[in-house]
Amino acid sequence: MKKTLVLCLLLVCSAFSYVKAAMADTTVLLDAVEVSGKLSPGPSHMAKSTFQTARLFNEQLHVLKDVSVMVPNLYLPDYGSRMTSATYVRGMGARMDQPVLGMLVDGLPIFNKNVFDGRVGDLVGITVLRGPQSTLFGRN
Repeated sequence: MKKTLVLCLLLVCSAFSYVKAAMADTTVLLDAVEVSGKLSPGPSHMAKSTFQTARLFNEQLHVLKDVSVMVPNLYLPDYGSRMTSATYVRGMGARMDQPVLGMLVDGLPIFNKNVFDGRVGDLVGITVLRGPQSTLFGRN
């Protein structure tokens, strides 16, 4: 009987030590990693179209639908209202609900669909990204 009691006490004590070891802090702190690169002006091999203020003014591009005429694979159809404006880049787009394309103004994403049918007014420039680099800023 004493041997059984001692054996049970040893098992209970070992179980508590196992639980304590399992609850020990296993957090691993990682060192910070800094990634840097140089931005060098020059020709880009990306599929993009860029319009600066002077070009928008000289070519009389007043609304984004005017810009779509100048950009390959960008289609802003002229049907529906401003609230349901559709936008397609390389065939990707949606007529209803949330747009699959992203729009950034001053680095901030605009998730509302009716901004694609707006005036270019005081914009400094417009850049339309097509291809894999567009996934960095798009919705999908």
